[in-house]
Amino acid sequence: MNYLLTSHFTGLFLLLTIIAAAVALPVTGSEMPDTPKQQISHHSSFGPDPGYAPHQILVRFNTPENPNGMQAIVTSDQITAIHASIGATIIKSYSSAFLPGLQLVRIPDTMTVSEAISWYKTQPSVRYAEPDLIAVLEDPPATVHPSLFKNDRSSSVPNDPYYQYQWSLNNTGQEGGTPGADIKAEGAWNITTGSRDVVVAVLDGGVDYLHPDLIDNIWTDPVTGEHGYDFVDNDSDPMDDEYHGTACAGLIAATGNNSLAMTGVGWKARIMALKWIGSSGWGFESDAISSIEYAMNHGADIISNSWNLVYKSDALIDAVNRYPGLMVWSAANDNMNTDDMQTYAHFQCRNVVSVMASDNRDEKASFSNFGRSSVYLDAPGKDILLIVPMNYTPSSEKSPISGVQSGRSSRVLQSLSDNSSGAGEIPYIILSGTSFAAPLVAGTAALIKAAHPEYNTAQIKSTLIQSVDSIPSLSGFCISGGRLNASAALSRTIPAYDAIENINLPSKVHPGSTCPITVTVQNAGTVPWTSANSVCLKAENSDAIRFNTNTYQLPGLQTVNPGESVVFAFNGTAPGDGSFQLKYRMYQNASGFGQVITGYTSVTNAQILPEIPRALMDSAMVSNNGSLFLIGGYDVYSSDYSDLVYRYDIRNMTWSNLTPMPLKLGEISGGVINGKIYIPGGRTTGIDPIDPTTYVYDINTGQWSSLGTNNTPQAAYGYNTAVLGDRLYVLGGTVRWNVTDRMYYLNTSTATWHQAPSMHVPRAGFAVSSGNNTILVAGGFGNTGTKASSYSSAERFDGVNWSWIADIPGTNGWYYAASASEPDGSLWIAGGYRNISTDIVMDHVGTYNLSLNQWRVTPDKAPIWYPRKTVIGAMDENGYFYTAQGGDYESYSNAFERLRVYFPDLKQVSNLHTTKILPYLITWNWTVPDTNNIDQVQVALDGVNMISLPPEIASYTAARLKPDTTYQLSVRTIDAGGNAGQWMNNSAKTAHWYR
Repeated sequence: MNYLLTSHFTGLFLLLTIIAAAVALPVTGSEMPDTPKQQISHHSSFGPDPGYAPHQILVRFNTPENPNGMQAIVTSDQITAIHASIGATIIKSYSSAFLPGLQLVRIPDTMTVSEAISWYKTQPSVRYAEPDLIAVLEDPPATVHPSLFKNDRSSSVPNDPYYQYQWSLNNTGQEGGTPGADIKAEGAWNITTGSRDVVVAVLDGGVDYLHPDLIDNIWTDPVTGEHGYDFVDNDSDPMDDEYHGTACAGLIAATGNNSLAMTGVGWKARIMALKWIGSSGWGFESDAISSIEYAMNHGADIISNSWNLVYKSDALIDAVNRYPGLMVWSAANDNMNTDDMQTYAHFQCRNVVSVMASDNRDEKASFSNFGRSSVYLDAPGKDILLIVPMNYTPSSEKSPISGVQSGRSSRVLQSLSDNSSGAGEIPYIILSGTSFAAPLVAGTAALIKAAHPEYNTAQIKSTLIQSVDSIPSLSGFCISGGRLNASAALSRTIPAYDAIENINLPSKVHPGSTCPITVTVQNAGTVPWTSANSVCLKAENSDAIRFNTNTYQLPGLQTVNPGESVVFAFNGTAPGDGSFQLKYRMYQNASGFGQVITGYTSVTNAQILPEIPRALMDSAMVSNNGSLFLIGGYDVYSSDYSDLVYRYDIRNMTWSNLTPMPLKLGEISGGVINGKIYIPGGRTTGIDPIDPTTYVYDINTGQWSSLGTNNTPQAAYGYNTAVLGDRLYVLGGTVRWNVTDRMYYLNTSTATWHQAPSMHVPRAGFAVSSGNNTILVAGGFGNTGTKASSYSSAERFDGVNWSWIADIPGTNGWYYAASASEPDGSLWIAGGYRNISTDIVMDHVGTYNLSLNQWRVTPDKAPIWYPRKTVIGAMDENGYFYTAQGGDYESYSNAFERLRVYFPDLKQVSNLHTTKILPYLITWNWTVPDTNNIDQVQVALDGVNMISLPPEIASYTAARLKPDTTYQLSVRTIDAGGNAGQWMNNSAKTAHWYR
């Protein structure tokens, strides 16, 4: 695969098409109609461009019903007056039983949303004001398997014709899956198939409540006859205009054993249809909050959510916390770590179970978000069979599914006829997404509630989490480390003492810094906790103890009843570099109970440096004599290659512009030899052109020149370079769409190119180091540019031949990472993609020590600060490994940081001597060694009065001394990392005072 297309164009395409289960797209509000929400047609082609409603906001006031003691309390009349003072009006007030003081407000046409929010935040009675955000339903493209469906259904339980193809419920190895990689539904059904007393609200785009496989399980209000509500059109008809809500409802409660279509997890659960997303695939957050209010007021036990926002919303968090039942939430589809993202702050609410997705082999689905501290468990979500509305047609005009433009024609409507039952044709589709993992968990929760109507929300949540099948490949991706097991969940008995926990701590901290830790523990047992019965939180492992004390007692006189929570908040002190797992568990006397919660943090000395002036990708970066040079690359702003050259002054920590290159080049690398930077060609403007010219930058004159093109190596891009003596080696890269294994070298003394021995395998996107007459290469990928061809292999060139060295440990491949070398040739790698059980952007750091012939890789090595792919690196003379540029989950970054990875020999001052001696004064001079790793020189007189001097000052005068007295001057060097050398001493006696 083409290196640039993978890192840029394809990445941008994926960013626009394979997004989360629901995201908002924040662009300018000017593209939205200048009308209030009630006048907007949700069935028009108008899309969610600005990310929020243009003329309405959510405001919550501090009211007497639920006062916040830190703010002024206001009455309803006072609220009306506040709105009127700027010409705003109330669109909706949420009930005082739900969220007192929360209102949807129409703002004046003369104010922007930002201006209105800023104004409301100045009012002393306003708790918060925020945009009315938009969510968009977008799932990965459908995967259709025409060969999968054959009318050869064998008799099984249940008798629904599609059941044999629902691998998520019973995986027998269909389509190459792993038998048993399913939720064990049949074991659960041996205990209960559900209850019509359990109601699951589906917050989505509506439900086809007349669907033959759902109609018997649709909730009906006994008073009004409603099946839910449509908050899009403000009426009582929540019919699905597209497919997504019906698909989710079918997974939860398609009627089981009725000889029709598919089987839901809860055969008899009832579905409450709450429509807040329109046919165009987007909806307002205020309508989602209204849906939660409706579900609460009408007795829904569980809410299933297959959507998310891209911004943190206090209003949504308040609504979630107010709802008394269980909320199941899809983790979304960006292959992102949600632990650090405020976007997913609602996952931390005590009544939420967040769900990631796996495939039919119990591997993490490649698209699924994950979070070791924020996502609770996994459920199947890859290639899931779904029912859709009976009138469903795959028209691009109606579909909010991502990939419409490129792949909709292949999304063929299919159906199965069960001739023996006379069922007729019931349409289905096959899609992937966490959107379809969450309903499986919601359906299992409905079974638990049916079997145990006495269980509270905490007990249902605890049952789901603590009954999972532990899956090694999922252990690092979610709190439970496992996949949903409905059978085990139905078999679990709630003990008297039980607990579910959530931990919140920074993902990265610096050594010695304060690390705030918050552990929220919910009583999921059957008896109250009190301070009198010695309930406490304890550290479960040495890592947790290293951050603070071992035990945190329940505060005195406090009682925590079943379903209630208690918060333990404390500060830890971060130890030295490394990655740490902090484990905690609740105890009653000496007996531990409930869930063991694990938090993860990395302690690193990585320093965040001034950002690169411009967002560039795939540049060359080299280090020389106290400076870093960043050259060319792909210019994110102009969507073109760049000729820009930047210099970073390591001592002053400043960026400056230098003379541009003669040509715009990207996907390049370079090396420094005798004060000149050599760039051996690269990709030019356009898709395919490659420039074979070697460009040379003279650091002393600041001028560019070029070598002739005769006898140049085969033109490539995405290559890497290494320097041995006066030779510049060019390795690998892509040549005419094919990755190469070739190596050439430029003899800079004669300006001639020569072919050198080829590497063992073709490589692009790989790491390289050079020094000590050795070149090391590691990782990268071959000709397909995919995970399947990525390498963990490494090899060594000794100046004559290539030989294999040990593979990078703990990975199936590592590529698009920064790399650099120590003076002895040892290799350092940071960031990039590291394939473990899936392909995710990493902050990992690894090193291959040349003299020890040994690898060390994170978590053994402290990580960089920002996870990034397609990142470049360089090493300076002070032992700092610099990483620059890169992408964070398909976005571009100006990030720039350094990590201290080795300590060079710190040379001391020499020739310390006196140059002037008087009765009251002595002057000392010395010689500073000619090296770039000295940041300052410390001076002390008789061990005190220490001062620091810049290294260019090599003299110190001590005045106001006593005559005829001996003094000792001590001098030592300090490097940029604060490391000190040995004291150098010289004693001298002041002159005798004559009168």
